[in-house]
Amino acid sequence: MPRNDSQRLTELETMLAHQDRMLAELSDVLRRQWAEIEALKLQLARLDASKADAPNEPDDRPPPHY
Repeated sequence: MPRNDSQRLTELETMLAHQDRMLAELSDVLRRQWAEIEALKLQLARLDASKADAPNEPDDRPPPHY
């Protein structure tokens, strides 16, 4: 049974609405992931800085299980 133009238009509009919603959700996920990456980069930079400030002495003691 062939569909009429009104049915096709309704289906296309429905598909477009779903795609718009999905695009908005993906954009939000991307924004949150980007913020998390930036926070992790900052944390890594702080760890690198604190590692550079720490004394670089080898620990010659045996591990505690010996």
